[in-house]
Amino acid sequence: MTSLARVVTASLGVVLVAAGTVAFFRWSPSIPATAGTTLRAHAILEGSPEPDPAPGPGPAMAPSGPAGGECMERISDGDGGWADLCWQAHRLTNDGDPSQDYYVLEVYGSTGADGASGPRWAVIRAQLIGEPSNRVFDAWPTGTYDGDCQDTAPTGMLLGTQTLVHTTICGRLEGVAEYATWTHSVTWKCIGCVLPDSRNRALSLFSAVAVPQGTLASWDVYADIGA
Repeated sequence: MTSLARVVTASLGVVLVAAGTVAFFRWSPSIPATAGTTLRAHAILEGSPEPDPAPGPGPAMAPSGPAGGECMERISDGDGGWADLCWQAHRLTNDGDPSQDYYVLEVYGSTGADGASGPRWAVIRAQLIGEPSNRVFDAWPTGTYDGDCQDTAPTGMLLGTQTLVHTTICGRLEGVAEYATWTHSVTWKCIGCVLPDSRNRALSLFSAVAVPQGTLASWDVYADIGA
């Protein structure tokens, strides 16, 4: 083999290795079109809405209740991976609107594994039962987040005004708010997870809505995971 042939062969090998390395780290799981359609919980609140704080000088008394929450049955991917999810919902406490009440739902939890490898993807979805008042609907996260797990706080028209406990999000996370169906979907993908990966990843979504004064908000919660 000539010197030129050796150089060309070596260069081609470097290119192929580099391409293979890029493909390895960019590998993305295939998610079925039906992911996120398995009903896991009805988020139904309990309690009677109290009147809004009276206007005027002096400290406002924040209304309490209604609220609710529970943890769902563990979800399995059939290959040793699992997801544990819970939901909690409550009335927002800074409500001074005489015509509407405001509620927020949080779905939270994590994925993990009993064996060598955990789920490669997870989809959670919260769908409002009925329609919001005056089309007031807020959701977080939306868009795409890439990167390591990080502690952060929800943002948005309604959610950004609340003093909420920080939550953890892990990349890649893709959030979509669907105003035609009043649905918020969050998809997590384990990008580059070609080898077994049993690390725990946090999952969460927040959805806030307005409903007519004195009524309650409720949601259906769906979730699926896969290996």
